[in-house]
Amino acid sequence: MSLRDRLKKEIKKKELRAYIPENNAVDFIGLGPIEPLLNESNNNSIFVNGAKYVYVQKKGVVLQSQITFRDNVQLENLVKKVASNIGVQLDEKNPYFEFNHKLGINVSMTLPPLSSNAMIFVKNYCDEFANFKTLIEERSVSKEIALFLETLVFVEGSIVIAGKKDSLKTTLLSALTKKMLPKDRCLLFDYRQELKNESPNFTNFDFSSFFDVNQKKSLINSIFSSNPAKVFVNGAKEDIVHFVAQGLLGYNNLVVTLDASNKQEALDKIIDAILENKPYLHYQDARKIACSIFKLIIFVDIDELGKRTISSISEVGEDCQIEDIFYLNDSKEHVSGGFVPQFYEQIKENSLLIGSNIFDSDYIHTYTKTLDNDLDLSKKNVDVLKKFKKKQVVEELKEDEITEEDYLEFLGDDSEIESIEIEDL
Repeated sequence: MSLRDRLKKEIKKKELRAYIPENNAVDFIGLGPIEPLLNESNNNSIFVNGAKYVYVQKKGVVLQSQITFRDNVQLENLVKKVASNIGVQLDEKNPYFEFNHKLGINVSMTLPPLSSNAMIFVKNYCDEFANFKTLIEERSVSKEIALFLETLVFVEGSIVIAGKKDSLKTTLLSALTKKMLPKDRCLLFDYRQELKNESPNFTNFDFSSFFDVNQKKSLINSIFSSNPAKVFVNGAKEDIVHFVAQGLLGYNNLVVTLDASNKQEALDKIIDAILENKPYLHYQDARKIACSIFKLIIFVDIDELGKRTISSISEVGEDCQIEDIFYLNDSKEHVSGGFVPQFYEQIKENSLLIGSNIFDSDYIHTYTKTLDNDLDLSKKNVDVLKKFKKKQVVEELKEDEITEEDYLEFLGDDSEIESIEIEDL
């Protein structure tokens, strides 16, 4: 769905979160020369930096558009008109305004002297792309890492999804929420107004405009007392201390996103939140507590071309050592770190079919190739192949020159397992 269609849909529902008068809401759609860009469904964001430089982000890649404004006067007049329609007087003393939309559309505009040129930024969070199938197609994850990530919603332990701004954090968090079972009651706290899970087992909260710290803390404590199956927190920033406090009380099923430039910085932010909650603690004690609460750090990154990917998935040990389970090598391929994470036993106990061989350092990860074309890897990746099209795989293995013992080992005792298509990811 394009930016324009999403806006019209919400305006029709009268659910605009900003203070736009209903009779002027449609006028906002008129963004002059860049209006056609709103109709392109794969545009994640639009950035206008002066009259002659218009950029669009398509699936994580930033490109310069051929569209331009006549001159800076036309651009400045457009910015002032949009602000006026929303009820904002934009001038040199008040050169900036911004508003958010419930479906994750954020619009910000500036005028000189705050910026060198008049600037428009429209950010669109495309939740329809937040699924593991698309992430595999974009090579943001491998098929094996996608399978591994699916299991995380079924095992105990809190998780940090960390990375730079606009890397992949919100998309990955949304993809994980969609894998929760209907029987699992979940909470979603979104401070960025980008996510909204409509499943009946989800309760959505938006604390972005709730500024009373004491009331917020009290409310969060009350909500957590119902012991939800999983709690997802997107962009909490200063309020992360309230959610970390729940971990101190014994709740260990948090999934939080944090802005960080590396894995250690993400862990340090958790430690700072603990020290803010319990200032009498020694730093080393707070560090140990942080490592006991959050067992996994998923670090996502964006390269110089705008390519977004999972850079590493790391386990935090009891000694606070951060060990990579999977990581992106210099060739931009995902590889395994060579060790089995401690919570793999939970995966097996829950009958989740993730073979331990995907953690081997010589394991070859796969991406967009179809399974049938990857069958040359079947002997090496046999445990993972059990999860896909078992009948076809078995037929191919019969044709290979393998021993009867190897074949029986492949079959195992799971003949009743349903085949799962890759499209189900």
